[in-house]
Amino acid sequence: MYARRASIPVAKGALRAGVLLATFAVILLALSGCMQAGSWDVHITVYRGERWTVDTTLSLTPQELAMIESQLDVEDYLEEQLAQLTAGQDGQYSWEIEYPERGGAYLIILGEGKGLEGVGEFLGLQSTIYLDESSGVRHLVFRYSVDTEATLFRSYNLRVTGGEIISSNADVIEGSTATWHDLTYGESADVVMTEASRFGCVGREAAAVHVTFYEDEEWTADIRCSLTWEELATIGGEQYIEDYLEGDLAEQASEEAWQYSRRIEYPESGGLSYIISADGQGFQALREAVLGREAAVYVDESSDSRRLVVHVSAGDRQHVRQYSLTLTGAEIISSNADEVDGDTAVWYDLSGGESADAVLSEASRFGIARYLPHVLCGMFCIGVLPVVVAGGVLGIRACRKRRMVRSSRKEIYCFRCGHANAPGSRFCISCGRSLS
Repeated sequence: MYARRASIPVAKGALRAGVLLATFAVILLALSGCMQAGSWDVHITVYRGERWTVDTTLSLTPQELAMIESQLDVEDYLEEQLAQLTAGQDGQYSWEIEYPERGGAYLIILGEGKGLEGVGEFLGLQSTIYLDESSGVRHLVFRYSVDTEATLFRSYNLRVTGGEIISSNADVIEGSTATWHDLTYGESADVVMTEASRFGCVGREAAAVHVTFYEDEEWTADIRCSLTWEELATIGGEQYIEDYLEGDLAEQASEEAWQYSRRIEYPESGGLSYIISADGQGFQALREAVLGREAAVYVDESSDSRRLVVHVSAGDRQHVRQYSLTLTGAEIISSNADEVDGDTAVWYDLSGGESADAVLSEASRFGIARYLPHVLCGMFCIGVLPVVVAGGVLGIRACRKRRMVRSSRKEIYCFRCGHANAPGSRFCISCGRSLS
């Protein structure tokens, strides 16, 4: 399989171009003279702060692709149409075409924005999405009535992901995702859910996550998000990052009871990196804050020893262009990681939908093994070093005393011959006369 990729950056905010993207798919199929062709899959994820991502895929069979290519160049047409449709609109989009070995093609469009109206405009005029806080709990209400565009596709599938699915008429509910298969004109998709947690990266940047597991379900996490200047411009510049770190992230940390610190760096290669360090307790908080609701973290005590099982699925990673994951414990027992080095497992890039699995033991946060070099250094400084210093001081004092004694006891001169005799001598060593 090979792919062609491109990005269409636009300004930050809600993305009205979503409904135009559906129109683009209709135009593409209409120009091909092919009705009810292609399978259209839409996946929408709504995060806290009214941020959202959209992942759409139009799957074409070899025959459908051949009919389209007989009238136009798909890649050139896609690039031209997206550039026109997103001109003057808010948000960020990218696209790619994948050609599987079996033939045909996948036309993939990825988008993201802020503001619930952007989600509604993407789905069409028959959609309603709003926040309901009448019960004292913040719920997201999502209602979508399938419009006429669905009749143009061989199949039309919809997935909506949030934090927790409270109620829905979906065909399948799995974790935090509601799925409707083969929607047709006049059918509706309804779901009430909470918003997903999106700790860390806010754009389609590169993310590097490092989680360390300690005893008593304590954990630390470090997330580095790196953006090029172009990526930063599409989401509103440095001020957007500052607002996120000071606003949404601070609110999330307060609600979920974990501590964090953050800093911004400007690497020599250009762009901007912001680093978030979090410290918390409880696997539920870890899933909410860092790994995503689709992750699984639990203790397995079926064997003689306590083991921690970690599974991080593809789920909430499609909004970043690269995702590397590092897990650290006391010992990595088994893992499908790209590299395992003692107590650490590393996956270099999971943005393609791969999953990370590991079985490990928890590290001791204040264990002697981890801090042995520091302990030995401390013992030396507290115990051995003072003894050495004290011994040196006493030796120096003794030498000085001996020198003082020698200098205070003068030589004895003989009264007969004048020879200088050593202090304490009773007779002159030259003439033998008594010196007393």
